Amino acid sequence: MPKVKLKGSKRKIKPIHIVIGLFLFIAVFFSMKSEVGKQVNVLGEEYHRPSIQVYDASPSSSSSIANEKPWPALELSKKLIALLEPLIKQFMGQVLQMKQDQEYYKDVVQYESVISRSEEERQKAIESIRVFAENNAVNPIYEKTIKSECNWDLSIEVYKVDKSEYQVDPRTNKVVAFHIPGMIGTVVDSVRAQVLFDSFEIKAREFIKSKSGVNVKEYPNSQHHYNTDGEKRMTTNYSFEWLDTSRRIKTGYPGIGVSYTSDGAVTDFHNTLDF
Repeated sequence: MPKVKLKGSKRKIKPIHIVIGLFLFIAVFFSMKSEVGKQVNVLGEEYHRPSIQVYDASPSSSSSIANEKPWPALELSKKLIALLEPLIKQFMGQVLQMKQDQEYYKDVVQYESVISRSEEERQKAIESIRVFAENNAVNPIYEKTIKSECNWDLSIEVYKVDKSEYQVDPRTNKVVAFHIPGMIGTVVDSVRAQVLFDSFEIKAREFIKSKSGVNVKEYPNSQHHYNTDGEKRMTTNYSFEWLDTSRRIKTGYPGIGVSYTSDGAVTDFHNTLDF
């Protein structure tokens, strides 16, 4: 009789199979943990319960209970559970965080693809940035379109010029935020700080008027402060903000403000009055 060769199918293990197997292992593990825990509790109750409540009061019965010891297998299971539980919790936490991150970036990409304007439309925003910077030679690079923190129904376009970041409202093509990270002014003493504070407040009013057309006199509620350099209490940066307290947005009161270093460089600008 001729020999018959049976051809078996070679299946490759896919990542999804590993994930399914892992989840089955976890499910069985916690199921065993629950069952073992119940058995341990039952044995513990029987071990510590007085003999007269469970068995007869005869000397032979009492001595047999006193000499009874927990099962070695159960003790080993308890130790394994105690050892593996924090590792499994940590692993599951990392898996959950990775899933949340993937969903977040997926939402960002989908939002970007739906909301972002065409390159031709964004040219108006680029021209506004050049006017704001008072430099026609700058070349703003479009980065992304995001949801506004002040109003989630509105979007903001983000552009970069070297280390500087500009945010533009696509409804009006106006610059609504400007930021240079890490800029710290020269340290000055308290006497010089007050002189600079008064002069910078005047400059801030003029800057806001020229860049946005807003007259801050319409917003008497203001928050002005300056940052200090550690324990020296010497001034390095100044911030000026005027608020519209007649209404609220998600981040608090809408407002407009500007920040300077003690050397006179503008480090921040924001305008949320239209949000």
